[in-house]
Amino acid sequence: MSTTEKQQPGMAHALVWPESWEELQQATIAALREETKIPELNADESGDIGIRYGSALVWVRVNRKLPAIGLFSCALSHVDPTPALMHALNELNTHRRPATFYIYETTVMAATEVDCDPFYPPALLRALRFLAELVDEVDEDLSEHFGGRTAFDEARPSEDPDTACHRAN
Repeated sequence: MSTTEKQQPGMAHALVWPESWEELQQATIAALREETKIPELNADESGDIGIRYGSALVWVRVNRKLPAIGLFSCALSHVDPTPALMHALNELNTHRRPATFYIYETTVMAATEVDCDPFYPPALLRALRFLAELVDEVDEDLSEHFGGRTAFDEARPSEDPDTACHRAN
């Protein structure tokens, strides 16, 4: 791993030119551990790192093919993709850049991406805070207007609690 300065604890502002997916994953985990103060924070078996912020759960995923990190969050699950909901998401997309809201089956997702050539930890942390705060701000309002469940709603007896929104790290 090539850096502008030696990577040490408390040096999360160094530019990093990772030479592999593994190096970018390690640098990402190190930056997230330092930011969250959770030393045992790790990726799950699929390589995703989950971070809770209020009512939001943001997943951080290092792209295996490009020098980029994707961040995504399930804003609502178990929602009907009505035209009114799609209109509301289009409005969010117009006014809340750089995040993108979209519907996947019965789930409202929010996502953004960070270019990592080079990897600059503050850029990742800004994107994480932005997406987490945005989802935390709008998820309950969307649920109130369109139904569905936020990431940390209690499971209803008739629903499967093991959804994409409820995966645990």
